[in-house]
Amino acid sequence: MGYAYGNNYPPDWGEHTVSLRPGDKNVFVPGMTIHVMPGVWLDEFGFECSEPIVVTEKGCDCFVDFPRRLFVK
Repeated sequence: MGYAYGNNYPPDWGEHTVSLRPGDKNVFVPGMTIHVMPGVWLDEFGFECSEPIVVTEKGCDCFVDFPRRLFVK
């Protein structure tokens, strides 16, 4: 799903990912900040999008105010 970040995030590139897979024991509490990077990876190509969020009592808030729609160029 992504990576935790903030004041106490360890500065390495190890696989310290936050996951929502069945059996994971991650605990999300209000105030946590997460860099969400959901993606799809196939044999020939992959896709990721990226957005920082903060966990709230009711779910999450996004740090970035940007339209969530498909932009066609």
